[in-house]
Amino acid sequence: MALIETIYTSESPVIIAAKENFHLLKQRYAQFQRRNKQATLNAAVSKALQEKIKERLSTKAKLKQRYSIKSKEITYIDSQIRNLSKRLAMYRA
Repeated sequence: MALIETIYTSESPVIIAAKENFHLLKQRYAQFQRRNKQATLNAAVSKALQEKIKERLSTKAKLKQRYSIKSKEITYIDSQIRNLSKRLAMYRA
């Protein structure tokens, strides 16, 4: 912009077009930054959900040694795993 402004007047079509392009590039950059932040956040949440699911599966394996598959303890863990899996699917979509 500084170089162009030394050659053309502020009302010149070249200056006007350059300012419009600069404005559009700033808008696109801002949108890209928001999407990039959201992607980073989604990846972090997805990883945390995967870890929670692994923890619940481990707990379920330990509980299976003491309780029957239809016990309320196992049923509750299964419910947690299903809910976490549904939430994880939202972040992968």
